[in-house]
Amino acid sequence: LGLGDKLNRNSPEYVILPSGAEVEHIEVSRYSSCMLLKNGSVMCAGSNSALGNGATSNSNVSQFVSIPSGRTVVQISLGYWRTCGVLDNGSAMCWGSSYQGGLGDGTSNSSNYPVYVQTPNGLDVKSISVGYSHTCMVLENGGVSCWGENGFGQLGDGSNNTSLSAVLVSLPSTVSADLVSAGYDFTCAALDDETVRCWGKGQSGRLGNGQAYSTGD
Repeated sequence: LGLGDKLNRNSPEYVILPSGAEVEHIEVSRYSSCMLLKNGSVMCAGSNSALGNGATSNSNVSQFVSIPSGRTVVQISLGYWRTCGVLDNGSAMCWGSSYQGGLGDGTSNSSNYPVYVQTPNGLDVKSISVGYSHTCMVLENGGVSCWGENGFGQLGDGSNNTSLSAVLVSLPSTVSADLVSAGYDFTCAALDDETVRCWGKGQSGRLGNGQAYSTGD
């Protein structure tokens, strides 16, 4: 909770922040919470893998993530195993566990510091969304790219192959993505033609396509 201890709370309390810090956005996951500050820095509390500053132990107060000097963060997303952010120069960085697909840097290595994501053709990243075991990005050209676990087709490339680096989602060439959201083994994207497309695990009808269960793109 970032309150300086490990006690539960049944009513809201102020998170401990540095003097003068102003919060732009906040994200929470199962084991951690992160804040994007208005000055473009990021602070996280909870599991040491989410702190992004090389910490080897958990923290009950928010700590600054080690963002490269001269760079600021414009968007963050937390998932079950990792945290990612989009930087002001269009690059993306992730940190945390490499479980089921890594951090998008082409390796299976975990990292307690942010590492750069390898983007297809070096394209800039507009936004990023971290799911349970996969991560997806909207690229500057309106395409969507994902990496990680792919047992249910949640990467959207027409295969079921897990990937350590981002692969392009098979969207129609006539549309561009405005937004992508990665969930628990499935993904959805809002497109510029005002439609929504979803792919991956369709259990319980989560893909919204009228079917109770389906896989693939």
